[in-house]
Amino acid sequence: MVNTLHVFAAGLFVLMANIVSAQPTHQEISMKPGYTDQVYVSLEKGMVRSVALTEWDLGFEINGRTSSIIINEGKGWELYYVPESTEESFSLPFNEADIAQWERVINSPLSWSSGAFNRNMDANLGKYGWGEYDPSTHAVKGNAVYVMKLAGKMTKKIMITALVGGKYMFKYANLDGTEEKSGEVAKSDFEGRNFGYYSFTTGDVVDYEPETNQWDMILGKYVDYAQDPSGNEVPYSVTGIRTNSSVTVAKVPNGAASNSMPDESAFASDINTIGYNWKSFTGGAWVLDTTTAYYVKNQNNKIYKIVFKSFGGNATGTVTFMQQDVTVTSLDNNYISHNQSVSIYPSILQSGGSFLLQLQSQQDIVSVSITDYNGKTLFSTTLDRTDTVQSIALPFLPVGQYGVAIHDGAHITMKKILIYQ
Repeated sequence: MVNTLHVFAAGLFVLMANIVSAQPTHQEISMKPGYTDQVYVSLEKGMVRSVALTEWDLGFEINGRTSSIIINEGKGWELYYVPESTEESFSLPFNEADIAQWERVINSPLSWSSGAFNRNMDANLGKYGWGEYDPSTHAVKGNAVYVMKLAGKMTKKIMITALVGGKYMFKYANLDGTEEKSGEVAKSDFEGRNFGYYSFTTGDVVDYEPETNQWDMILGKYVDYAQDPSGNEVPYSVTGIRTNSSVTVAKVPNGAASNSMPDESAFASDINTIGYNWKSFTGGAWVLDTTTAYYVKNQNNKIYKIVFKSFGGNATGTVTFMQQDVTVTSLDNNYISHNQSVSIYPSILQSGGSFLLQLQSQQDIVSVSITDYNGKTLFSTTLDRTDTVQSIALPFLPVGQYGVAIHDGAHITMKKILIYQ
């Protein structure tokens, strides 16, 4: 049985070695000079779509209960909530001089499902910021007025009047009420996408973004919070990376030179986990943080390690980064027979550390072996009374991935552990 175990483990590790040794590749993505484009990127396929920022003004969420409505902050739009406004307030004239006294609201830097129009949203109570859910009609009825300002170009008052029958309805006009127009965006026209878009310039809906399952990240301009000279958090136009809503990211400072996979709990769903501060403008030049690694888990549960390499700034709009597929799929904990239940904790540990093994088996004696990529046994021990949790102390092993082979005389179970410094 020892020879069988050796061959079994060796075969698994040969397959795993082929997966985890995927060579790093470089991605070069250009937002064009002046960051005029937003670029949708798939880590499996590269650039998916590059679209001019000027093409849209409003975005309307297609899926989910949150009914998020975003503005094109990358284009320069600012949105202000008209204090204590109601449905009737839209007919009133507004003074542009008052805007500076009103609350500016921005798209959430953390989630696509909380747009600038979703101020004080609580979807559980049927409140969406721009309107409230009416249980008698199953529609969301608008009850707030906003002012949109594009510096040096136009200022509009706007109200989202309803979301009914899968259609967003809205109206907008000059501050004095002239040139009133209305529009609508139907969710059914954008199935499979996060948002449907609308352009004030053309008065038409815009098919702007790729299908949701086709992209992982979007590179471009947006608004996030940054500290002003007084240390206050203020809205600030930035250029960076936001991830798709179904993508998670683990940020690992000083992780660029390490092969250690972050723990599952390190992966965050905040869309700005990569964000913009992997670079800084110092001494008249862009300086990159090349020591931090970002582990991006995409919609197919593939994990890519990203390390930034260069940034061309406003002159070129070009970003380059190293990416590497570090997905481990061959030892996926599916080798457990029907007659035993195995759990290991933690599965990521320091060299020379210990893990807990819980194994329910009908056998009195169980052997536990640690094997390397070639199936070579580096450590082994035997256990009895295996119906309880037992601690396994490991020798000092090099950084890397190892197999844990549990053999009870009738079944072989393979687990994986990761050793870091």
